[in-house]
Amino acid sequence: MGCGNEKSVQTVENAQKKGNKKDEELKNEDVSHLHQKEEVPEFEGITRFCTELLYEINKVRKEPSSYSEIISKNKSNFNGLIFKTPNSKYNVNTKEGVSAYEEAEQFLKNCPGNENELVGSVGLCRIAQDFLKEFNDNEIKIDKVDNIKIKKIIDKYGKCSGNLCKLIATGGDELESVIINLIVCDGDTNRSQRNILFDKSFQKIGVAHQKHPIYRYVSIFILSTDFDNMVDRDDELD
Repeated sequence: MGCGNEKSVQTVENAQKKGNKKDEELKNEDVSHLHQKEEVPEFEGITRFCTELLYEINKVRKEPSSYSEIISKNKSNFNGLIFKTPNSKYNVNTKEGVSAYEEAEQFLKNCPGNENELVGSVGLCRIAQDFLKEFNDNEIKIDKVDNIKIKKIIDKYGKCSGNLCKLIATGGDELESVIINLIVCDGDTNRSQRNILFDKSFQKIGVAHQKHPIYRYVSIFILSTDFDNMVDRDDELD
């Protein structure tokens, strides 16, 4: 949704060995660099769901067409502007209806893949968690989210010398529904969040997800082009 100003890397193919690393090594550790869901670790308090969200983000960035069929199947769940899946008890009021899904489907079919995976960062995950906590605790509505002073949160966990953007998905608590939310961008004809999601300049990502008093569930993604962690052992992820 909004952009501001805000780097750390490592693969987790041997994720189980991370618990034995020294404190100084953990300082700049990354959450994930995922290739298969089976490799997603329970890392430093990052939930399984959040790490799988990171996997799913990289999947759709690398192979955009993989989600075109998923979105196509969901088009039958519209009744006018109301969206409701067969197994859900919730009606979702949309602004554009099925036309936004049709447009997203075509975009994915024509979008080139990106081989550069986003790497999960401890510091960015902490920023996402704090941002989501403030969003929830104050029951902030989505159109007022830019009132949250993200610069203060960023300064607690690292240094950003490049660009930093946040993405917000509301409502869903299933992997596919969260990703579809970001791709479709219902009501935003500029498709701002989608453009950020597929922007090749971003290298790092943090994510947080939890229940929300207004929107049922909220997922926050923090993407950065250049972010240095300042997270140490005494400030681990909750």
